[in-house]
Amino acid sequence: MPRVPASIRKEFCLAGIGAATAFTSGAVLLSLGGQVAHDLVGSANELTNGAVLASFAIVSAVVTGAARKLAPRTAFFLGSVTTMFAVLLLW
Repeated sequence: MPRVPASIRKEFCLAGIGAATAFTSGAVLLSLGGQVAHDLVGSANELTNGAVLASFAIVSAVVTGAARKLAPRTAFFLGSVTTMFAVLLLW
């Protein structure tokens, strides 16, 4: 049976949370992004809906650049928490 050594369990759990939230947000935006943008904006214009979807990636890039100054553990924790919160807001 696979197991995680006790010495790295905390880091493994933290990495698992980060991977799960990244997968969740990516899956939601890639599979339902167009419909979510259409429903939120209320526009039939695909360019407008695409701009709303692009804003997710742009904001993510800006926050990633700003978070480079944080300690890795702090950045990972804050990123996971805010991603879960964002997915809940989309839900």
